[in-house]
Amino acid sequence: MMKSTSKPAILGGERLKAEPWPNWPYMTDGDIEELVQVLKSGNWCRICYGEDSDESKIVQFERSFARMQDARYAVSCSNGTAALEIALRAAGIKPGDEVIVPAFTFIASASAVLQIGGLPVFADIEEDTFCIDPDSVEQLINPNTRGIVVVHMGGRPANMDRIMEIARKHRLIVIEDCAQANLAEWRGQKVGSIGDAGTFSFQNSKNISSGEGGAVTTNSEEIADMSYSLHHIGRKKGDRFYTHHYASWNYRLTEIQAAILLSQMSRAEEQNAIRQENGRYLYELLSGIEGIRLPRQDDRITNNGYHLYLFNIDEERFGINRDLLLEALYAEGVPLFGGYGPLYKNPLFTEKNFGVNGYIEGKTVDYQSAYCPNVEKVSKTGMGFYQSTLLGTREDMETLAESIIRIRNHAHELKSRGNS
Repeated sequence: MMKSTSKPAILGGERLKAEPWPNWPYMTDGDIEELVQVLKSGNWCRICYGEDSDESKIVQFERSFARMQDARYAVSCSNGTAALEIALRAAGIKPGDEVIVPAFTFIASASAVLQIGGLPVFADIEEDTFCIDPDSVEQLINPNTRGIVVVHMGGRPANMDRIMEIARKHRLIVIEDCAQANLAEWRGQKVGSIGDAGTFSFQNSKNISSGEGGAVTTNSEEIADMSYSLHHIGRKKGDRFYTHHYASWNYRLTEIQAAILLSQMSRAEEQNAIRQENGRYLYELLSGIEGIRLPRQDDRITNNGYHLYLFNIDEERFGINRDLLLEALYAEGVPLFGGYGPLYKNPLFTEKNFGVNGYIEGKTVDYQSAYCPNVEKVSKTGMGFYQSTLLGTREDMETLAESIIRIRNHAHELKSRGNS
Protein backbone atom coordinates (compact mmCIF):
# COMPACT_ATOMS: atom_id res chain seq x y z
CA MET A 1 0.00 0.00 0.00
CA MET A 2 1.51 3.34 -1.08
CA LYS A 3 1.22 6.32 1.21
CA SER A 4 -0.88 8.99 -0.41
CA THR A 5 0.55 12.48 -0.86
CA SER A 6 -2.77 13.92 -2.08
CA LYS A 7 -4.70 16.29 0.12
CA PRO A 8 -7.42 14.85 2.37
CA ALA A 9 -11.02 15.70 1.56
CA ILE A 10 -11.25 18.20 4.40
CA LEU A 11 -8.57 20.26 2.62
CA GLY A 12 -10.22 20.03 -0.79
CA GLY A 13 -8.92 16.66 -2.00
CA GLU A 14 -11.07 13.88 -3.41
CA ARG A 15 -12.33 11.11 -1.17
CA LEU A 16 -10.30 7.94 -1.51
CA LYS A 17 -13.54 5.92 -1.58
CA ALA A 18 -16.17 7.40 -3.88
CA GLU A 19 -18.84 4.75 -3.32
CA PRO A 20 -20.66 4.42 0.04
CA TRP A 21 -19.38 2.18 2.82
CA PRO A 22 -21.42 -0.99 3.58
CA ASN A 23 -24.88 -0.02 4.75
CA TRP A 24 -26.46 -1.17 8.01
CA PRO A 25 -28.78 -2.79 8.87
CA TYR A 26 -28.27 -5.26 6.06
CA MET A 27 -31.51 -6.67 4.68
CA THR A 28 -32.17 -9.66 2.43
CA ASP A 29 -35.22 -11.21 0.79
CA GLY A 30 -35.11 -13.76 3.63
CA ASP A 31 -35.79 -11.00 6.15
CA ILE A 32 -38.79 -9.88 4.12
CA GLU A 33 -40.14 -13.41 3.76
CA GLU A 34 -39.89 -14.04 7.51
CA LEU A 35 -41.64 -10.75 8.19
CA VAL A 36 -44.43 -11.32 5.69
CA GLN A 37 -45.07 -14.77 7.14
CA VAL A 38 -45.71 -13.26 10.58
CA LEU A 39 -47.77 -10.37 9.24
CA LYS A 40 -50.06 -12.71 7.31
CA SER A 41 -50.50 -15.01 10.31
CA GLY A 42 -52.10 -12.26 12.39
CA ASN A 43 -50.24 -13.60 15.42
CA TRP A 44 -47.96 -10.68 16.22
CA CYS A 45 -47.25 -11.34 19.89
CA ARG A 46 -46.09 -14.31 21.97
CA ILE A 47 -49.32 -14.69 23.90
CA CYS A 48 -51.10 -15.58 20.66
CA TYR A 49 -49.34 -18.94 20.87
CA GLY A 50 -48.84 -19.53 24.59
CA GLU A 51 -45.69 -19.64 26.66
CA ASP A 52 -43.45 -22.17 24.92
CA SER A 53 -45.11 -23.05 21.63
CA ASP A 54 -42.76 -24.23 18.90
CA GLU A 55 -44.82 -22.14 16.46
CA SER A 56 -43.81 -18.88 18.17
CA LYS A 57 -40.98 -17.01 16.45
CA ILE A 58 -40.03 -15.62 19.86
CA VAL A 59 -39.62 -19.10 21.33
CA GLN A 60 -37.61 -20.19 18.29
CA PHE A 61 -35.40 -17.13 18.60
CA GLU A 62 -34.80 -17.55 22.35
CA ARG A 63 -33.74 -21.17 21.93
CA SER A 64 -31.48 -20.38 18.97
CA PHE A 65 -29.94 -17.34 20.64
CA ALA A 66 -29.20 -19.25 23.85
CA ARG A 67 -27.35 -21.87 21.80
CA MET A 68 -25.47 -19.18 19.89
CA GLN A 69 -24.20 -17.63 23.12
CA ASP A 70 -23.40 -20.92 24.93
CA ALA A 71 -26.15 -20.29 27.50
CA ARG A 72 -28.83 -22.63 28.82
CA TYR A 73 -31.53 -19.97 28.70
CA ALA A 74 -32.41 -16.78 26.84
CA VAL A 75 -35.35 -14.48 27.59
CA SER A 76 -36.15 -11.90 24.93
CA CYS A 77 -37.34 -8.39 25.77
CA SER A 78 -38.06 -4.98 24.28
CA ASN A 79 -34.54 -3.49 24.31
CA GLY A 80 -31.07 -3.70 25.85
CA THR A 81 -31.84 -1.27 28.65
CA ALA A 82 -34.80 -3.38 29.71
CA ALA A 83 -32.56 -6.45 29.57
CA LEU A 84 -30.16 -4.83 32.04
CA GLU A 85 -32.96 -3.90 34.44
CA ILE A 86 -34.43 -7.39 34.25
CA ALA A 87 -31.08 -9.16 34.69
CA LEU A 88 -29.98 -7.02 37.64
CA ARG A 89 -33.25 -7.56 39.45
CA ALA A 90 -33.58 -11.25 38.54
CA ALA A 91 -30.03 -11.93 39.77
CA GLY A 92 -30.78 -10.38 43.16
CA ILE A 93 -29.83 -6.68 43.12
CA LYS A 94 -32.09 -4.84 45.54
CA PRO A 95 -32.81 -1.20 46.38
CA GLY A 96 -29.85 0.37 48.16
CA ASP A 97 -27.30 -2.10 46.77
CA GLU A 98 -24.16 -0.66 45.20
CA VAL A 99 -23.23 -1.97 41.77
CA ILE A 100 -19.83 -1.26 40.22
CA VAL A 101 -20.07 -0.05 36.61
CA PRO A 102 -17.38 1.17 34.19
CA ALA A 103 -17.50 4.92 33.68
CA PHE A 104 -16.85 4.54 29.93
CA THR A 105 -19.99 2.99 28.43
CA PHE A 106 -23.48 3.80 27.22
CA ILE A 107 -25.67 5.38 29.90
CA ALA A 108 -27.96 2.32 30.24
CA SER A 109 -25.21 0.29 31.95
CA ALA A 110 -25.56 2.67 34.90
CA SER A 111 -29.10 4.05 34.60
CA ALA A 112 -30.55 0.54 34.72
CA VAL A 113 -29.06 0.20 38.21
CA LEU A 114 -30.80 3.43 39.25
CA GLN A 115 -34.08 2.28 37.74
CA ILE A 116 -34.27 -0.65 40.16
CA GLY A 117 -33.24 1.46 43.15
CA GLY A 118 -29.56 0.55 43.21
CA LEU A 119 -26.55 2.83 43.24
CA PRO A 120 -23.98 2.71 40.42
CA VAL A 121 -20.38 3.22 41.55
CA PHE A 122 -17.98 4.09 38.76
CA ALA A 123 -14.85 2.07 38.07
CA ASP A 124 -11.99 3.04 35.77
CA ILE A 125 -11.14 1.23 32.54
CA GLU A 126 -7.92 -0.11 31.10
CA GLU A 127 -6.65 2.43 28.59
CA ASP A 128 -5.40 -0.24 26.19
CA THR A 129 -8.57 -2.38 26.21
CA PHE A 130 -11.41 0.15 26.81
CA CYS A 131 -12.86 -2.42 29.27
CA ILE A 132 -13.39 -2.25 33.02
CA ASP A 133 -10.19 -2.41 35.09
CA PRO A 134 -10.37 -5.30 37.61
CA ASP A 135 -7.92 -3.49 39.94
CA SER A 136 -10.24 -0.48 40.04
CA VAL A 137 -13.19 -2.79 40.74
CA GLU A 138 -11.45 -4.38 43.69
CA GLN A 139 -10.57 -1.00 45.20
CA LEU A 140 -14.23 0.08 45.16
CA ILE A 141 -15.68 -2.92 46.97
CA ASN A 142 -17.23 -2.18 50.37
CA PRO A 143 -19.91 -3.80 52.58
CA ASN A 144 -22.67 -2.22 50.43
CA THR A 145 -21.32 -3.65 47.16
CA ARG A 146 -23.56 -6.31 45.70
CA GLY A 147 -22.70 -6.59 42.00
CA ILE A 148 -20.56 -5.72 39.00
CA VAL A 149 -21.73 -4.76 35.52
CA VAL A 150 -19.00 -5.81 33.07
CA VAL A 151 -19.24 -4.11 29.67
CA HIS A 152 -17.55 -5.92 26.79
CA MET A 153 -16.72 -2.64 25.12
CA GLY A 154 -16.86 -2.57 21.34
CA GLY A 155 -17.25 -6.36 21.33
CA ARG A 156 -13.92 -7.07 23.03
CA PRO A 157 -14.39 -9.33 26.08
CA ALA A 158 -13.24 -7.86 29.38
CA ASN A 159 -10.82 -9.79 31.62
CA MET A 160 -13.37 -12.32 32.85
CA ASP A 161 -10.74 -14.41 34.68
CA ARG A 162 -10.02 -11.59 37.10
CA ILE A 163 -13.61 -10.37 37.29
CA MET A 164 -14.96 -13.79 38.23
CA GLU A 165 -12.14 -14.32 40.71
CA ILE A 166 -13.01 -11.03 42.42
CA ALA A 167 -16.73 -11.82 42.32
CA ARG A 168 -16.26 -15.24 43.93
CA LYS A 169 -13.98 -13.81 46.59
CA HIS A 170 -16.49 -11.11 47.59
CA ARG A 171 -19.69 -13.02 46.69
CA LEU A 172 -20.79 -10.49 44.10
CA ILE A 173 -23.29 -10.79 41.26
CA VAL A 174 -21.79 -10.39 37.77
CA ILE A 175 -23.93 -9.04 34.94
CA GLU A 176 -22.26 -9.03 31.53
CA ASP A 177 -23.39 -6.13 29.36
CA CYS A 178 -22.97 -7.74 25.92
CA ALA A 179 -24.88 -5.11 23.94
CA GLN A 180 -21.88 -4.75 21.62
CA ALA A 181 -20.57 -8.30 21.88
CA ASN A 182 -22.65 -10.85 19.99
CA LEU A 183 -20.55 -14.01 19.40
CA ALA A 184 -17.57 -12.65 21.36
CA GLU A 185 -15.59 -15.31 23.24
CA TRP A 186 -13.31 -15.42 26.25
CA ARG A 187 -11.17 -18.58 26.29
CA GLY A 188 -13.57 -20.25 23.86
CA GLN A 189 -16.70 -19.47 25.91
CA LYS A 190 -19.24 -16.98 24.62
CA VAL A 191 -19.83 -13.85 26.68
CA GLY A 192 -23.19 -13.73 28.38
CA SER A 193 -22.67 -17.26 29.68
CA ILE A 194 -19.75 -16.58 32.05
CA GLY A 195 -21.27 -14.34 34.73
CA ASP A 196 -24.62 -14.77 36.47
CA ALA A 197 -26.42 -13.28 33.48
CA GLY A 198 -25.71 -11.51 30.21
CA THR A 199 -27.68 -8.79 28.46
CA PHE A 200 -27.91 -8.06 24.73
CA SER A 201 -29.27 -5.30 22.53
CA PHE A 202 -30.74 -5.62 19.03
CA GLN A 203 -31.04 -1.90 18.42
CA ASN A 204 -30.65 -0.65 14.85
CA SER A 205 -26.83 -0.34 14.89
CA LYS A 206 -26.13 -3.68 16.58
CA ASN A 207 -24.50 -6.63 14.78
CA ILE A 208 -27.79 -8.54 15.04
CA SER A 209 -30.64 -6.08 14.71
CA SER A 210 -34.41 -5.83 14.73
CA GLY A 211 -34.54 -2.03 15.11
CA GLU A 212 -35.08 -2.44 18.84
CA GLY A 213 -35.01 -5.51 21.06
CA GLY A 214 -33.00 -7.22 23.75
CA ALA A 215 -32.34 -10.47 25.57
CA VAL A 216 -31.14 -11.84 28.90
CA THR A 217 -28.97 -14.97 28.86
CA THR A 218 -28.11 -17.14 31.84
CA ASN A 219 -27.23 -20.66 32.91
CA SER A 220 -29.41 -20.32 36.02
CA GLU A 221 -32.94 -21.68 35.83
CA GLU A 222 -33.92 -19.44 38.74
CA ILE A 223 -32.66 -16.28 37.02
CA ALA A 224 -34.28 -17.34 33.74
CA ASP A 225 -37.66 -17.92 35.39
CA MET A 226 -37.50 -14.60 37.21
CA SER A 227 -36.42 -12.82 34.00
CA TYR A 228 -39.43 -14.32 32.21
CA SER A 229 -41.72 -13.07 34.96
CA LEU A 230 -40.19 -9.58 35.05
CA HIS A 231 -40.46 -9.11 31.28
CA HIS A 232 -44.08 -10.32 31.35
CA ILE A 233 -45.70 -7.99 33.92
CA GLY A 234 -44.93 -10.29 36.83
CA ARG A 235 -46.65 -13.38 35.45
CA LYS A 236 -45.24 -16.85 36.07
CA LYS A 237 -45.11 -19.67 33.57
CA GLY A 238 -47.95 -22.13 34.07
CA ASP A 239 -49.97 -19.78 36.28
CA ARG A 240 -53.29 -18.13 35.43
CA PHE A 241 -52.96 -15.30 32.91
CA TYR A 242 -54.31 -12.55 35.17
CA THR A 243 -52.27 -13.58 38.20
CA HIS A 244 -49.26 -11.29 38.72
CA HIS A 245 -46.57 -12.06 41.29
CA TYR A 246 -44.17 -9.10 40.92
CA ALA A 247 -44.43 -5.39 40.14
CA SER A 248 -42.95 -5.13 36.67
CA TRP A 249 -43.41 -3.72 33.20
CA ASN A 250 -44.42 -5.26 29.90
CA TYR A 251 -41.00 -5.71 28.30
CA ARG A 252 -42.05 -8.32 25.73
CA LEU A 253 -40.54 -8.67 22.28
CA THR A 254 -42.96 -9.01 19.35
CA GLU A 255 -43.25 -11.89 16.91
CA ILE A 256 -42.41 -9.39 14.16
CA GLN A 257 -39.07 -8.51 15.77
CA ALA A 258 -38.29 -12.16 16.49
CA ALA A 259 -38.85 -13.08 12.84
CA ILE A 260 -36.34 -10.45 11.73
CA LEU A 261 -33.85 -11.61 14.37
CA LEU A 262 -34.07 -15.23 13.27
CA SER A 263 -33.24 -14.19 9.71
CA GLN A 264 -30.43 -11.89 10.88
CA MET A 265 -28.96 -14.69 12.99
CA SER A 266 -28.75 -16.98 9.98
CA ARG A 267 -25.84 -14.91 8.63
CA ALA A 268 -24.38 -13.64 11.91
CA GLU A 269 -21.48 -16.10 12.05
CA GLU A 270 -20.53 -15.48 8.43
CA GLN A 271 -20.52 -11.72 9.02
CA ASN A 272 -18.53 -12.15 12.21
CA ALA A 273 -15.88 -14.11 10.29
CA ILE A 274 -15.57 -11.25 7.80
CA ARG A 275 -15.12 -8.77 10.64
CA GLN A 276 -12.45 -10.99 12.22
CA GLU A 277 -10.45 -11.16 9.01
CA ASN A 278 -10.77 -7.45 8.33
CA GLY A 279 -10.01 -6.65 11.95
CA ARG A 280 -6.75 -8.61 11.78
CA TYR A 281 -5.74 -6.95 8.52
CA LEU A 282 -6.63 -3.49 9.83
CA TYR A 283 -4.45 -4.13 12.87
CA GLU A 284 -1.51 -4.82 10.55
CA LEU A 285 -2.17 -1.65 8.57
CA LEU A 286 -2.74 0.71 11.48
CA SER A 287 0.04 -0.62 13.72
CA GLY A 288 2.60 1.00 11.42
CA ILE A 289 1.12 4.51 11.69
CA GLU A 290 2.86 6.70 14.26
CA GLY A 291 0.42 8.16 16.76
CA ILE A 292 -2.19 5.39 16.43
CA ARG A 293 -2.35 3.34 19.64
CA LEU A 294 -4.17 0.05 19.14
CA PRO A 295 -5.65 -2.11 21.93
CA ARG A 296 -3.29 -4.76 23.25
CA GLN A 297 -3.50 -8.25 21.84
CA ASP A 298 -4.77 -10.96 24.19
CA ASP A 299 -4.78 -14.67 23.30
CA ARG A 300 -7.58 -15.27 25.80
CA ILE A 301 -9.92 -13.40 23.44
CA THR A 302 -10.81 -16.20 21.05
CA ASN A 303 -13.40 -14.12 19.20
CA ASN A 304 -13.92 -10.36 19.14
CA GLY A 305 -17.52 -9.27 18.58
CA TYR A 306 -16.28 -6.18 16.72
CA HIS A 307 -19.25 -3.90 17.07
CA LEU A 308 -16.56 -1.21 17.11
CA TYR A 309 -12.93 -1.22 16.02
CA LEU A 310 -11.47 0.94 18.79
CA PHE A 311 -8.15 2.72 19.10
CA ASN A 312 -6.56 5.81 20.68
CA ILE A 313 -4.83 8.84 19.17
CA ASP A 314 -1.56 10.17 20.58
CA GLU A 315 -1.86 13.83 19.63
CA GLU A 316 1.80 14.64 20.12
CA ARG A 317 2.98 11.84 17.83
CA PHE A 318 0.12 11.97 15.31
CA GLY A 319 0.18 15.74 14.92
CA ILE A 320 -3.50 16.56 15.56
CA ASN A 321 -5.96 15.65 18.27
CA ARG A 322 -8.74 13.07 18.15
CA ASP A 323 -11.51 15.57 17.41
CA LEU A 324 -9.72 17.02 14.40
CA LEU A 325 -8.99 13.54 13.08
CA LEU A 326 -12.67 12.67 13.46
CA GLU A 327 -13.63 15.77 11.51
CA ALA A 328 -11.18 14.91 8.74
CA LEU A 329 -12.38 11.29 8.51
CA TYR A 330 -16.03 12.41 8.48
CA ALA A 331 -15.10 14.50 5.44
CA GLU A 332 -13.80 11.28 3.84
CA GLY A 333 -17.25 9.74 4.37
CA VAL A 334 -16.05 7.17 6.92
CA PRO A 335 -18.69 6.03 9.49
CA LEU A 336 -17.13 6.73 12.90
CA PHE A 337 -17.62 6.28 16.63
CA GLY A 338 -16.42 9.39 18.46
CA GLY A 339 -16.24 7.88 21.93
CA TYR A 340 -18.10 8.36 25.21
CA GLY A 341 -17.52 10.96 27.89
CA PRO A 342 -17.21 9.98 31.58
CA LEU A 343 -20.66 8.84 32.69
CA TYR A 344 -20.35 10.57 36.05
CA LYS A 345 -20.22 13.95 34.27
CA ASN A 346 -23.74 13.50 32.89
CA PRO A 347 -26.35 15.80 34.51
CA LEU A 348 -28.17 12.65 35.64
CA PHE A 349 -25.35 12.12 38.15
CA THR A 350 -23.95 15.63 38.74
CA GLU A 351 -27.44 16.94 39.50
CA LYS A 352 -28.67 13.66 41.04
CA ASN A 353 -31.84 13.59 38.97
CA PHE A 354 -32.77 10.19 40.34
CA GLY A 355 -36.23 10.85 41.79
CA VAL A 356 -36.58 8.57 44.81
CA ASN A 357 -33.98 6.17 43.43
CA GLY A 358 -30.49 6.62 44.77
CA TYR A 359 -31.72 7.56 48.22
CA ILE A 360 -33.09 4.20 49.30
CA GLU A 361 -32.40 3.62 53.00
CA GLY A 362 -30.54 6.93 53.15
CA LYS A 363 -27.71 5.69 50.94
CA THR A 364 -26.17 7.87 48.24
CA VAL A 365 -22.95 8.33 46.28
CA ASP A 366 -20.98 11.56 45.83
CA TYR A 367 -20.69 11.66 42.05
CA GLN A 368 -19.20 15.17 42.13
CA SER A 369 -15.93 13.69 43.40
CA ALA A 370 -15.87 10.76 40.96
CA TYR A 371 -12.69 10.63 38.87
CA CYS A 372 -11.35 7.84 36.70
CA PRO A 373 -8.01 8.82 35.11
CA ASN A 374 -8.10 6.43 32.17
CA VAL A 375 -11.72 7.26 31.38
CA GLU A 376 -10.89 10.96 31.40
CA LYS A 377 -7.99 10.34 29.02
CA VAL A 378 -9.74 7.92 26.65
CA SER A 379 -12.75 10.25 26.46
CA LYS A 380 -10.42 12.65 24.62
CA THR A 381 -8.30 10.15 22.65
CA GLY A 382 -10.55 7.16 21.90
CA MET A 383 -12.43 6.58 18.65
CA GLY A 384 -13.33 3.75 16.31
CA PHE A 385 -14.89 2.40 13.14
CA TYR A 386 -18.39 0.92 13.18
CA GLN A 387 -18.97 -2.78 12.62
CA SER A 388 -20.56 -2.24 9.21
CA THR A 389 -17.29 -0.74 7.97
CA LEU A 390 -15.57 -4.03 8.82
CA LEU A 391 -17.94 -5.81 6.43
CA GLY A 392 -16.14 -4.12 3.54
CA THR A 393 -13.43 -5.55 1.31
CA ARG A 394 -9.72 -5.93 1.97
CA GLU A 395 -9.25 -2.89 -0.27
CA ASP A 396 -11.67 -0.96 1.96
CA MET A 397 -9.42 -1.66 4.96
CA GLU A 398 -6.50 -0.30 2.99
CA THR A 399 -8.56 2.79 2.18
CA LEU A 400 -9.23 3.34 5.89
CA ALA A 401 -5.54 3.19 6.69
CA GLU A 402 -4.63 5.31 3.65
CA SER A 403 -7.15 7.96 4.70
CA ILE A 404 -5.54 8.19 8.14
CA ILE A 405 -2.05 8.31 6.62
CA ARG A 406 -2.78 11.21 4.30
CA ILE A 407 -4.52 13.09 7.11
CA ARG A 408 -1.42 12.59 9.24
CA ASN A 409 0.78 13.72 6.36
CA HIS A 410 -1.16 16.99 6.34
CA ALA A 411 -1.45 17.29 10.13
CA HIS A 412 0.46 20.59 10.28
CA GLU A 413 -1.83 22.19 7.66
CA LEU A 414 -4.91 20.86 9.43
CA LYS A 415 -3.73 22.10 12.80
CA SER A 416 -3.02 25.54 11.35
CA ARG A 417 -6.49 25.54 9.81
CA GLY A 418 -8.02 24.66 13.15
CA ASN A 419 -6.16 27.46 14.93
CA SER A 420 -6.97 30.11 12.35
